[in-house]
Order: sequence, then structure tokens, then C-alpha cells
Amino acid sequence: MYFIYNVLLYALTPFLILYFTIKERSKENIAFMQRLGFYRRDQLLLGQQTPRIWIHAASVGEVNAIIHFVELLRRQYPDAWIGISTMTLAGLEIARVNLTEADASFLAPFDLFFTVRRVMRSIHPHLYITVEAEIWPNHLQAAKAIGAGVLLINGRISLRTIDTYKTLRTFFQRVLSYYDFFSMIREEDGERIKSIGAAPEKVLVNGNLKFDRFLSDAKEELRIEIAKLLGLSGTEKMWVAGSTKKGEEELLLDVFTEIKRDFPHLHLIIAPREIHR
Repeated sequence: MYFIYNVLLYALTPFLILYFTIKERSKENIAFMQRLGFYRRDQLLLGQQTPRIWIHAASVGEVNAIIHFVELLRRQYPDAWIGISTMTLAGLEIARVNLTEADASFLAPFDLFFTVRRVMRSIHPHLYITVEAEIWPNHLQAAKAIGAGVLLINGRISLRTIDTYKTLRTFFQRVLSYYDFFSMIREEDGERIKSIGAAPEKVLVNGNLKFDRFLSDAKEELRIEIAKLLGLSGTEKMWVAGSTKKGEEELLLDVFTEIKRDFPHLHLIIAPREIHR
């Protein structure tokens, strides 16, 4: 199955390169080379720090989920090299802004066997951590091959994808065997990952890392600062529209205009999904 997976992946690579070249043609010129596993020295900033910890988060949501985790990691291992990889440029931009405790933020290489093996040997992490549902077979195999500890944190398996995983259970049982530990969000997630081949003794349910961040951030001084920034007294009714996409804001504003007639003290906060918006 690994052989078939790699053959299919290499066959699809020209189309992936074309897709990302077109999609990101106006974005950073680093994208193409990093996706093929080529990094300048100043992009990885590898030094003599130890241990080396590589955390892979797909995009904006996963990056935001691990903010508090990375802060705690830095506090626990002040001399460590901590690197954050993402699959999207939006995630990379958020990582640079919000994960200031990390030594480097970079785009993860495509899950191509030879590419991943070369990058993994170059970084040589002592710990390789994936976030939520980022399960890339060649990344995991390469990490284990160099002796890294392999963890999944804030793990989740959606009801929408579980049937696909179960269809390929034999393959994923081997893939999941490379993990040393699974920290899942909910009991359902724990049961689902065990149903597709994860060893039960490796699975724990520890809740959502995002809530840990909110608890750590919810200080009275911060609330006062935000209230002043937004010109609020603290008694207003708030409507927060999070993770909005293009075209949705117009709909929200139309509805908000109607609702304001009955609730004149209502405030609307819009938080677009994409950072550039």
C-alpha cells in the first residue's frame, strides 16, 4: 500500500506543482521551492539548540490552536529549536505573527518519499508533532526512521472522513503505528482513531488545546484593553461572526441592519478567515 501510495503521489506531483504555481503566483516566491523541500539557511535557522522539535500544523486554525502549547513548550525547553511547518501560505503568515516563541516557520514539503526523507534528515528533529488531522504517511515514516518521537496533538477524526479511513484500515493501521502517542480532543475522536488502527494504549483524550489558550488569555487586564480598543463599556450585546469568507459579510450586514432596529445596542464584530482580508 505504501508503494501504491507513493506511485500515485509522484504521478500527481506535476499537477500539484501546476496547481500551486497558479494559485500562489502572486504570493511569496519561496513557496514553490519549500514545497519541494529546499530551504535557505535563514529559513530554518538550524543551530546547535537541543532538543529539536518540529510541529506540523496545516493552516490558520491549527496554528491558532497551538499558540499556548508552543508558549508552554518554550517555557519547558528554553534551549530547544522549535520549528513550525504549515501547508498554506495563510497558515505560514499567522505562524510568523502569533508563534513568536518558535525559531522558524516554513512551508512543509509535499509528502514525497525522497523529499521528506531529505528534509527530515536535514532538520533531524528529536520530536515530530502533528496537529489535529495532519496524518502524512511519508512524514511519519521518515521521522520514525531517524529515531524521532512522533506525537499527534489536538487530534480529531471527523464523521465525514471516518468511512474513508475505515476502507483503507490496513494501510492506516501501519501509518498510525509510527505514532508514539495520540492526544485526542473528544471521546468520539479517540474511539474513531482506535477503530482505524491506532493502538488503544497510545490514545488519550485531553480536550481541545484552543480552550487552554482562551483560559490563559482571559485575564481582566486583557478584557479592559480590548474594551478600550473597541470603545465598549462591557454592557453591550455582541454578535461575533467568525471565520467569514468573501461574500458572507454583505449578507451579515444586511441582517445586522434589520436586527439593529429591534436591538439598537447590538454590536457586530466580523473576523474574516483569511488574514489578508
